[in-house]
Amino acid sequence: MLVLIIAGCETSTKRDCPAFFHPDYETWGQHSVGETLVFDDRAGMTERFDVTKIERSVPFQTEDFGSRESNVVCNLTVREVLVRQDSEETILKFFKHSEFSDRDLDNELFSLSIYIGPLATDQGARDFLILLDDNSSESDSITFYDELELGGVLYTNVYIAVREAEQESPEQISAIAIASGFGLVQYTRANGSVFSLVQ
Repeated sequence: MLVLIIAGCETSTKRDCPAFFHPDYETWGQHSVGETLVFDDRAGMTERFDVTKIERSVPFQTEDFGSRESNVVCNLTVREVLVRQDSEETILKFFKHSEFSDRDLDNELFSLSIYIGPLATDQGARDFLILLDDNSSESDSITFYDELELGGVLYTNVYIAVREAEQESPEQISAIAIASGFGLVQYTRANGSVFSLVQ
């Protein structure tokens, strides 16, 4: 009797993930732990957010999508935690850079996910997603501007992201703006209040 045994083929391909990060991170990130961002609105209300954490991961691989080395992706992430003074409201900025071995840097994935809420973490549903390396990927909820005046200040390379989900509270942040060289520069609450970064 002939017994045919077929062994499963190992499709995972390993590759080195050296230390790396997208060169534009410093452009969109906050500067340092301990930094305080001050925002005010037209009614004279002021809100302050402290940068309490900036955590950078070690390089890691995502699951292989096939047997080709070009399909193995190296990743790095940076988590920035901004906590509002006198409140538990938290803005979590989660940067992710994914490096594909068969692509040029200009075609690699560099994204910013934003989570907002009391003691927000990156384990729940994100509120905003911005692809920082692809200005052409605009949608109904994301708009890119080469130049835009916000709060009386002219900024360059600005992304505005609008929350698509229904608001749960009039105080909930419904839109945010980030600008090159500054990071978070403006946000809008569901009640219509617009808070701009004080320079």
